[in-house]
Amino acid sequence: MCFKAVPILFLLVVAVAVAVVKGYPYFTKQDHHSQDVEQYDLAMSVVINQIALLKLLNKSSSHVSREPWLQELQMMKNNAISEIQDLYMNVKNQLQAMVDEARNEFQTVNAQTSIAVQEQSVLNGSSGSLAPTTVPPYLDRTFCSWEVRLPEGTKPEFSWVYFGIEDCDSCSCDYVKVWDPAVSTGDKMCGFAPSALHSMYKINNNIFRVLFYADEGGNDIGFRLNYRAIRS
Repeated sequence: MCFKAVPILFLLVVAVAVAVVKGYPYFTKQDHHSQDVEQYDLAMSVVINQIALLKLLNKSSSHVSREPWLQELQMMKNNAISEIQDLYMNVKNQLQAMVDEARNEFQTVNAQTSIAVQEQSVLNGSSGSLAPTTVPPYLDRTFCSWEVRLPEGTKPEFSWVYFGIEDCDSCSCDYVKVWDPAVSTGDKMCGFAPSALHSMYKINNNIFRVLFYADEGGNDIGFRLNYRAIRS
């Protein structure tokens, strides 16, 4: 009596398991990813349990047909593979969309912040004149850099022909710097009246650098800086 009850009990357990698994595709199509994972884990657990039950049935002397259960197991396997493939494609598409969005945003920002005018020069001689543009005002997104090398044993003497640069707090918008590369990186200057106490007037070497930067908007006349070599 007990021997015959064992296969019947197995069949009841398998029937319940199949009923649970049949509901799995419905749950996995919902939008809640955490629920998808839980239902997938449940389905895989049922598949594993069915394999164990089939092994036990193989050892019994019952004449219950195993073919329907094998077909059901194969169908569940195919459904599980299909659901996993769908989940993979959804995640892949979402990641690709995020990458495309980030790339487009980067290209937009890069286009807005790119340098419109750029000049980098090394100048030699005993005198000269520096300006970001030939005719005021200067342009948006301008970057100019000069290194001036005067004769050995001399230092620069400066004079501003004109000076007008957008005035922001701490010269954070547009600015010009003049400095001795052997001593410091220079202090920013902006506004309309460069200080006579600026460190540029304390340069004692024959080499100095000038850098001008302008962001977008708020342009002014700019500057023109004359220099000449005097004995140090």
